[in-house]
Amino acid sequence: MLGIPPADTPERAAFLAQFWPALWSGIFSSVLTGIIVGVILIWWQRLIEERAARRSYAAEVAILRERLREAVAIPDVFSIVSAWNSVPPRAEAAMGLLRDRPISLWRSELKSDAFLEMAHDFQRSFAGFISLASEYDQKLSQFARAFDGARGAISANDPMVISYVFGRFQGFPPEQLAPWLQGGLSSIPPQLDEALAQAASDQGLRSAQERYAASRQDLINALTRLLEKIDA
Repeated sequence: MLGIPPADTPERAAFLAQFWPALWSGIFSSVLTGIIVGVILIWWQRLIEERAARRSYAAEVAILRERLREAVAIPDVFSIVSAWNSVPPRAEAAMGLLRDRPISLWRSELKSDAFLEMAHDFQRSFAGFISLASEYDQKLSQFARAFDGARGAISANDPMVISYVFGRFQGFPPEQLAPWLQGGLSSIPPQLDEALAQAASDQGLRSAQERYAASRQDLINALTRLLEKIDA
């Protein structure tokens, strides 16, 4: 064959001694080069995709900021129906926007965005408030049922006791609460003031009220910090 020395000659032996190492070296070099090039291409493609994803996340966060500004432009009224229902309307509106957003993912990708850190803190404060408010409502319900049960009143009267005690614990005067109690009242009946007196001496209720009040204020503060970062 052209280029290959005849068999059983010193030249053939010398040729083979050089041929096989060169062949294997070429194969190894080609494979190694292919692997390196492949790794670089994969890395580059991933880098491009990550940058594109971060741009997309930043755009979504920008839209969220605008929607949040619009969502919280509502009156911040207080409901005396229950502790759970007393979540500030602006906080509820903000949480409605944040609830289904991938805040944790955005935080990990957009590490320098202080707005997302405040959004995360707000979500934690909201969850903490709901938990404590639910616990408080349970204690209020138990108290109202025990109070009404002791005087022979049916459970239909419990919501009025709950609202009055809860409202008075928040500092609302009786005349302000009367129109908003069950059915609307022109004046406060004596049994409600009796319920308030008993509630005020109930250490479990007082403790739950203190934790609730602190949690609600923490939620309001978290919302304030979040809103301050909208334009930051």
